[in-house]
Amino acid sequence: MPLILISLSEFLQQYDTALEWLDGHDVRTHGTRLTAYRRSMASADQDEAHGRFDHQQRPELLNALVEASEIIEIAQIDEADLAAADGLDKLRRISGGPDTMAPERADPARDYAFEFYTAAVLQRQDEFGGFSRQNGDLTVAVEGYPTECKRVSSFNSLRNRLRDGKSKLKRLVQDGSPPGIIAIDLTRPVRMAHGPIMVESDEQFLREAERRLIAYLSEHMMTGRNIASVACPSVLGVIVRCLSVGTVGEHANIRRSVVWQACSVHADGSIEDTLFRRVAGAFGSGGLREGTRDEIVNATAQIEVVPNRRR
Repeated sequence: MPLILISLSEFLQQYDTALEWLDGHDVRTHGTRLTAYRRSMASADQDEAHGRFDHQQRPELLNALVEASEIIEIAQIDEADLAAADGLDKLRRISGGPDTMAPERADPARDYAFEFYTAAVLQRQDEFGGFSRQNGDLTVAVEGYPTECKRVSSFNSLRNRLRDGKSKLKRLVQDGSPPGIIAIDLTRPVRMAHGPIMVESDEQFLREAERRLIAYLSEHMMTGRNIASVACPSVLGVIVRCLSVGTVGEHANIRRSVVWQACSVHADGSIEDTLFRRVAGAFGSGGLREGTRDEIVNATAQIEVVPNRRR
């Protein structure tokens, strides 16, 4: 779970470089949600230059920081992988959609962006298997385990997004693919419920980012109905991501951090569970760490979780 330390000015420079990279690959950026994020960050940067920091809790800036973080990561993708399969065609779709995600509905452009972000993460781990050649998303490791990437706009839409991923994996397996995993992003609903992280130290930031995601797993992700709805030979398990932004100490100390959590949906020790744990380890450095019940209890005791109305 890396913690990235950066000023808003530096962040904006990184984003400009990423936009230039996208322009070089014929991705339309002008007049899209991507330029809207730049305007929001540039305005905030000007405010900070004049000693004003009240913008740091504005929803439009928080949204811009999260979305821009994804774009910056995407611009690190290896060129050779883009040329394979239909990578470039997918890349040119990531700038579509509204500035903010609409609740309760799928957002194809952001699904594509999450797919490319995940590809960049796997590349750093030397675990990227390439973009799917079977009308899927991406694959993990040399064995080519498929991964279906879905960003969730609200907790109410989570179950439908899980079902979408399961249906796609079942079709891929029927076409000869090995079983795979569903990657779910819960960044937006967690951020909408809790806003930015504002703490006094980097250690506190890391703990808070992890707690926020863990606290929602048992109540929203790992419910009996959700597990039953996706547990099948085609689905090895679910990987959940949450990207957090906020500040530490002084106003200009911007932080962003990513937490990945592996959620098993099969019995411990089963063939599917064993394989899932091996594949899930590709999503972060340092190997897969087994979470404890105490960590979940402590997280839920400290984070006020929005109730799940669709258990």
